[in-house]
Amino acid sequence: QSADVLYLCHPLYQPHKLSRLSHTNWQLTPLESSDGPYREINISDTTLQPAATSGTTTITATNDVFVPTDVGRMVRLQHADIWGWAKITAVSSTKVVTATVKSNFNAATATKNWRLGAWDQGNGWPSCVTFYEERLFFAGTRKQPQTLWASMAGDYENFAPSTRDSKVLADNSLNF
Repeated sequence: QSADVLYLCHPLYQPHKLSRLSHTNWQLTPLESSDGPYREINISDTTLQPAATSGTTTITATNDVFVPTDVGRMVRLQHADIWGWAKITAVSSTKVVTATVKSNFNAATATKNWRLGAWDQGNGWPSCVTFYEERLFFAGTRKQPQTLWASMAGDYENFAPSTRDSKVLADNSLNF
């Protein structure tokens, strides 16, 4: 808990936050992080290509990447050392998704430098949550039961692993 916000998690459900807005006004909402957390950067020859750099776009893979449970999952693409990210809103096939761009992509070209969100219905949700040294920590999904994710320092709902221009700073998120 931080002040009037309590973070809740369960391995079968997306993390939520319970906010006390007043003595008689409480709000339970899904946690919508501003960026991340993510799985490791792609190391295969598979490329992802967005059809546009902003707004609602399709993202096409050269190989089978996507599954129906990817709806709500994040995807981060790097073009010329600049990262952009989007949230998947629909899965058309194992190679095509529709996504809402949250931070503009630097190009609408294919890239091998991409990563998918760590949490979703298929991979599971964190089962533990705590605060430590100005960071919000989550841990233990079904597919990554021994992994810890920490937010950016002082920015509890931001799990960006680097700056937009690929710099890794001391206050970026952590992944163990």
